[in-house]
Amino acid sequence: NIIRGGEGYGILAREYSRPVITNNIIDGVRTNGIRLENLSHAIIINNTIAYNGYFGLYCFNNSSPDVRNNIFYCNGTEERGGIGVIARWTSQPVIEYNGFWGHPAGAISADSTVYDQDTNLMEDPQFLGPTGGDFHLREGSPCINAGDPGPAYNDTDGSRNDMGAYGGPWSG
Repeated sequence: NIIRGGEGYGILAREYSRPVITNNIIDGVRTNGIRLENLSHAIIINNTIAYNGYFGLYCFNNSSPDVRNNIFYCNGTEERGGIGVIARWTSQPVIEYNGFWGHPAGAISADSTVYDQDTNLMEDPQFLGPTGGDFHLREGSPCINAGDPGPAYNDTDGSRNDMGAYGGPWSG
């Protein structure tokens, strides 16, 4: 799916919801790429979340998703948040095997307590043409074969998962 533009949120989950959000490009939404509220515990795998107004992923009020194999790219500005993933009011997302780049206020908010610094990349993902909406990875991208090494996440060709919307077992 490609969710591009719009005034609200790219995806909003509320009130105990448990969505599985996979292989989406969420690009240029005015507020947050994904917003989880009030005990929403999503599984967020292999998405590219870029150029959204405030935050790539906003977790609020005990919303603690599993976030892996995504690329968070240039979300927000200094005046408007500018953080890849933010967690508030006892939200504790598990953040593993993701790529972060270009967030003026930082990749992850200080209150995101479960963040694996060894598995998350802070490097330019090297998209083919991000300003034109082409979020395919260039050859040599640090996000290729850098996702979760578990076999359940392998790319359709059986290789280790690429981060972003075009990686993982559901990308075909």
